Amino acid sequence: MHVFYIDPFEKLNLKKDSTMMLALTLKTRGEKCKLLFEKDLAWSNQGTALTVHDFEGTFKEDGPYMENTKLTQSEAWRPAKRDILHMRLDPPFDSRYLRYLWLLDQWEREGVRVINSPKGIMHFNEKLVAYQQPKAVASWVGESSSSFETFVKDLRAQKVNEIVLKPLDLYSGIGVEKWKIED
Repeated sequence: MHVFYIDPFEKLNLKKDSTMMLALTLKTRGEKCKLLFEKDLAWSNQGTALTVHDFEGTFKEDGPYMENTKLTQSEAWRPAKRDILHMRLDPPFDSRYLRYLWLLDQWEREGVRVINSPKGIMHFNEKLVAYQQPKAVASWVGESSSSFETFVKDLRAQKVNEIVLKPLDLYSGIGVEKWKIED
């Protein structure tokens, strides 16, 4: 069975959500697909039954967008080695998100195939990976104000006029600020 671990429906743009499109496509091909929401994720070393949700939907005739997507019934699911759990929960990568990755890692250790590996997500922050490339924009991550001041001093010496501050644990542009270097 394919189980898609996703954000609540209220948070998704169901018309365009690529995860729901994939799940519906698999379902129309005869695959068994269910949805798992944050509130339903758990793990116990004594065995855990999770609540998963069935859904219905259709694709619009004139293109790839979806319509009439809705939840139908819920059931208990005990993950097994033949199951595939798709990790599709949107960031921010905060302590809440990290807790979910730890739980998914436990399921993976028990033989459930987790697509978008929890270890991969934990080890490779997409914001940092982009700045690790050979010709990446000069970047700095840390807490030390003196270290940051040294970084900015070096940028000034390179005639950089503006900097962008971007939190590692937020998303959708939240917290991103552009500053003049002299400020």
